[in-house]
Amino acid sequence: MSNNVERFGALTPENCAVLLVDHNLGFIQVCHGDRTDIKNGVVALARTARVYNLPIVISKTPDDSISGPLIPQLLEVVKDCQMVNRKLADMDSLNDSEVSAALKATGRKKIVIAGIMTDVCVLMTTLHALKDGYEVYVVENASGGSDPVSVRNALTRMQQAGATVVSWLTLLSELQSNWNYADPEKARTAGGLVKIISDHANGWSNLNDFYYGIKSSSL
Repeated sequence: MSNNVERFGALTPENCAVLLVDHNLGFIQVCHGDRTDIKNGVVALARTARVYNLPIVISKTPDDSISGPLIPQLLEVVKDCQMVNRKLADMDSLNDSEVSAALKATGRKKIVIAGIMTDVCVLMTTLHALKDGYEVYVVENASGGSDPVSVRNALTRMQQAGATVVSWLTLLSELQSNWNYADPEKARTAGGLVKIISDHANGWSNLNDFYYGIKSSSL
């Protein structure tokens, strides 16, 4: 397999890890737009990662700092994952040796990144990860930024540098790839994914009917 195929090949549960950056209560208060959407997106992303047993590294500032603790809904999902309290002054998570070592220890070269702020810490961390040879996927709707112009420019900057911008739902779809119940692993993950989509994706409230119809026809 060529390096090019490996680099641009599909995300799978075996080849990617997740890095969450600064989803702290204090930081989310200064994000532009609907903060509920940001919370919804990052919780959906974290739940997806747990269904597939993806390695998750959480880079955050200390709970007693001005940025406060992690978003409670997110903490409930990732409370047993590796969390690193880095220095508040550094915008680039990978400048922290503990974060960098934790990411390297996953053994994965495809890294899914989401965080706050898109135009600050996510941008700086993504550029560093690309420089270190990682293939980076930035989850736009699990992140939040200062204002629309800054977010757009940051996403453009990251894409031009080589990152790929995705949503949590496109990531979920790529990881699942099919609903083949003859495949034990696909059958194992399907139920959890349907619950995530039903809980977090507007307009998919009827997915359970679709899921159970597919499941029944596969028996």
